[in-house]
Amino acid sequence: MKTNMALSLLRDCQYYEANLHAFVVMSHHIHFLVTPKPEETISNLMRNLKRRSANLLTPDLNEFEKSQLSDQIGLNQHGFWKEGFRGNPMLTPKVFRQKANYIHQNPVRAGLTELAEQYRWSSAMLYVEGFAIDDYLLDLQKCIQFYEELV
Repeated sequence: MKTNMALSLLRDCQYYEANLHAFVVMSHHIHFLVTPKPEETISNLMRNLKRRSANLLTPDLNEFEKSQLSDQIGLNQHGFWKEGFRGNPMLTPKVFRQKANYIHQNPVRAGLTELAEQYRWSSAMLYVEGFAIDDYLLDLQKCIQFYEELV
């Protein structure tokens, strides 16, 4: 599921021409730092990313995951994603780097790995592997090819 979620995010960012700077896929949530194309709003991008990923990933859920979503539907009328998102503008390069680091350190804080770059479903690993165009800008096509080989 984590690999498919990473692929969904990467493919959708490519499709919507968004720049993906950092991400991590955890068991029950995802963090990412993205910039929509200039004529797009972050709200529209998020709505599209959520819709497409829910349609792609829902059929692959196991029975336990489906029951968890069933409980959630009763709470907020949404099955796969909670309503809304927390978007914060990155006003300075320092804040941008802090947020990217926070995202990359998520699996370390959760005790899943000792080093962020060891976690397979994180851009921290992709940067170390050379799948970047520039500092904090992923090469989406290279990242997609990497995860496609894992499926």
